[in-house]
Amino acid sequence: MRLLCTPPIAEHWSVELAALDATVTTLEFDGTVPGDAGSNWDGAFISSEAFKLFYAGGRAALQRLYSALAELVRAGRVAWCHLCMSGLDVPFAFPLMKACHDVGATLTHCPGVYAAPIAQYCLGHMLSIGRLNEQHRVNQTARRYESLVQRDLRLCTVGIVGAGGIGSELARLSKAVGMGTIGWRRQAAPAPNYDEVRTNPNPDPDPGVRPTNPNPDQPLDQP
Repeated sequence: MRLLCTPPIAEHWSVELAALDATVTTLEFDGTVPGDAGSNWDGAFISSEAFKLFYAGGRAALQRLYSALAELVRAGRVAWCHLCMSGLDVPFAFPLMKACHDVGATLTHCPGVYAAPIAQYCLGHMLSIGRLNEQHRVNQTARRYESLVQRDLRLCTVGIVGAGGIGSELARLSKAVGMGTIGWRRQAAPAPNYDEVRTNPNPDPDPGVRPTNPNPDQPLDQP
């Protein structure tokens, strides 16, 4: 198996790759392939490390990497691409998604994989803010006592925009600590662990905001 991957796949998963008899060619974060001699690959993967490009150079920097891989797909050099994303409504991945569709390359992603870790991350922040963990840490480091007025999360209601996998897991954890839960989604329907699910069936879009066009070959509908 021949794979094209951004770092640090080859370094972190060397044992697993060896067990698969897989060789890895490095796709650099600037979209180049050092020593490229026109090779073809069975699969390609852009690791989550690539998201650091967004903070260094904005979405354009991340877009260049995904567009470079899209060009390799269009050239028939990559048979399968995997996206480290749970959803597919991410504009910088649209060129790669369209390239796979146009040439018949396999495209996969990982729905559901982020539900537990991100929900735990969000709940951790809610607990930290409510219980003033940072101020406790500062006081303990200084060996100082201070009476702090903290918030009991059982008296709070959390609003979750998006009642999908991540939102539903966060609702479950929130209910476990006694919080109320309200979810917002495109279509209002009962969902586990939500006290209420709301929607806006007829949103009034801001006329000054234009949505991103996932298919540049087709015009957007007029508002």
